[in-house]
Amino acid sequence: GDGGFMYAAAELSTAVRHGINVVSVVFNNDGYGASMWDQQTRFEGRYLATDLVNPDFVKLAESFGAVGMKTEPERLGEALSEALEADAPVVIEVPVPVMAPPF
Repeated sequence: GDGGFMYAAAELSTAVRHGINVVSVVFNNDGYGASMWDQQTRFEGRYLATDLVNPDFVKLAESFGAVGMKTEPERLGEALSEALEADAPVVIEVPVPVMAPPF
C-alpha cells in the first residue's frame, strides 16, 4: 500500500541506477489501510494518525527516472502487461477505497 511504499520509495533511485526493472504496484487509499479499517469498524470511526498526505506517485517515479503509471483496479492487468514490457523500473498507482485487511 501507499503507507508501506513510502518507507522505501528511495529504493527507486537504486533500481534506476542499476537498471533493475522492477514493477511496484502501489494501492493508494491515502492512509494506513489496516489501521484505518480497524478504526472505522472497531472504534466507531474514531480516527487517529492513519491519514496520509501522499505525493503524486507518477511524478515521484518520474523524478527518479522511473516510469510512473496510474490505473483503476479493473485495468491493472493491462497496466502490468505494459509495465513488464518497459525497459525501466515502473511504479503503478492504483487508487482504492479503505478495505478489510487480508489477514
